[in-house]
Amino acid sequence: MDKKVDLHIHTYNSDGKYSPQEIITMAKEQELDVIAITDHDSARGIRNLKENSAGKLFVVPGVEISTKIDEFNELHILGLGINPNNSGIIQLEDRVRSIQILKANIFNNILYDNGLSHLAIEVKDLITDHHGLQNLNFFQILSNNNIPASTFFEIKQKYSNAVNFIESIDTEAGETLSIIHEAGGFALFAHPYAHKATNSEVYSMIASLRKNNLDGIEVYHRANNTERQILLSTFCNLNNLLISGGSDFHADATFPHQTRPLNAAYKINPISSPISEEILEHDNGFYI
Repeated sequence: MDKKVDLHIHTYNSDGKYSPQEIITMAKEQELDVIAITDHDSARGIRNLKENSAGKLFVVPGVEISTKIDEFNELHILGLGINPNNSGIIQLEDRVRSIQILKANIFNNILYDNGLSHLAIEVKDLITDHHGLQNLNFFQILSNNNIPASTFFEIKQKYSNAVNFIESIDTEAGETLSIIHEAGGFALFAHPYAHKATNSEVYSMIASLRKNNLDGIEVYHRANNTERQILLSTFCNLNNLLISGGSDFHADATFPHQTRPLNAAYKINPISSPISEEILEHDNGFYI
């Protein structure tokens, strides 16, 4: 397979820096063949993209849903090839968004209490523009305005204490996979080793997710070193699971999230285990 592929990209509709259209432009400039926009708990950005049958970039509609299963909290499940207009996806967005808005208002109150009312306007702008309301978005505002480290830490601590009482937005794994499947997509375990899990823990997670009809695993991700990629790809091939891969791009190297620039998106080596063609040619995908 000689396609240049990136099936894990974030926009400012979750905790990325760029708009969906900016991502499209960057991907075209770098001559990618297939991408997936996979914002956290949201497909809002994909709904705003306009299909162009004459285009050369194939977009696989996606989402990354925070999930919990058994004793494991906040696993991430990629939904690739979803219908972004599916009612279950929209209901998930609305549910998560309501909690995020509550957290944004809490963060604003803390800014006011610390004499930073001028920064609260930026948080309100995020709400108005329907941009992402992840914790990173809030902390980025502090970083952008050169808030002293001591004040930054104080605000972060106050915020963490204040939101502890809020119900987790993590969706149970069974519901997560059902939402993705009902939206016509494939459900894949994202970056299995991202949370410093051991091999035993990763395979325990996979076993639990397979009971809920997991479709595949994100094998090619910076959290999975070469040895782990070989282990995971072999496991997928032996167990009839799909294989995906992506940069998990959020922004350029100046963004305070651990990122890989989009120009480092994986070009899958045809000698190694390829990305599953079922994903790259999904019926819900479109050219742009």
